[in-house]
Amino acid sequence: MIHTLKIGGKTRPFVFGFYAMLSCEEEFGLDISAIADGKFTAMEWIKSLPVFVCAGLRQGEYINGVTEPDNYDPNIIRAWMDSDPEVMGAATALCTKGLESLSKTGEEAKDDSTAKKKPSGKMQRVG
Repeated sequence: MIHTLKIGGKTRPFVFGFYAMLSCEEEFGLDISAIADGKFTAMEWIKSLPVFVCAGLRQGEYINGVTEPDNYDPNIIRAWMDSDPEVMGAATALCTKGLESLSKTGEEAKDDSTAKKKPSGKMQRVG
């Protein structure tokens, strides 16, 4: 889902879903599974948040078809967060929603009640 985040003096499109999270792993080396499993400490979360925001802003611009995207990097995001502390709360809320959706997807995959039943191996009469 496309959201907006007011950061760096502008309201910008923001999408923090599965592929933005995958970007965090591929580009920045974050272990998303550890985060989704709740194994991150508060300090690790604070250190990772600028990376999450960077990925969410990039994904938001890509999905919205921005022809000349900004060159986001975690250092710029950190500076914007320091200059406007309210951004951290808004960014945390958006990123938390994305991570919760990832962990719900994993829980559904583990839930036996939603899994396909294996055939019994017995022949059934048709017709």
